Amino acid sequence: MKTKIALFLNQNTRRGEMNGSQKNSPQDTPSVLLRSSSFEKKEIRRIWHENAWWLSVVDVCESLTGSIDAGAYWRKLKQRLIKEGSEVVTFCHGLKLEAVDGKKYKTDCANIAGIFRIIQSILRN
Repeated sequence: MKTKIALFLNQNTRRGEMNGSQKNSPQDTPSVLLRSSSFEKKEIRRIWHENAWWLSVVDVCESLTGSIDAGAYWRKLKQRLIKEGSEVVTFCHGLKLEAVDGKKYKTDCANIAGIFRIIQSILRN
């Protein structure tokens, strides 16, 4: 069975952002949702870094796998990808994102291209 995946920007995005006619900025893109055919939509934490949006890899793993411990799932996947010689992990940066408790913790994040590569790895395994 194929899993359908959609990455949504909140409907409040300005016209033109999707075709690249405007520069994105933290104020322009309010929230990111990831929806798969298997699970409910889940908001993905994100941060503006180096003139691009970076998304939480753990949030993506949680959304796609339904894992109880998405952090452990990502750590295991990361080990497997490193063994395979995948460059996906090298594109991840530890950036501080707000957690449920309101504090900011370093979290593995990837840009949109990196997230799509990680999604492909998840679906492949």
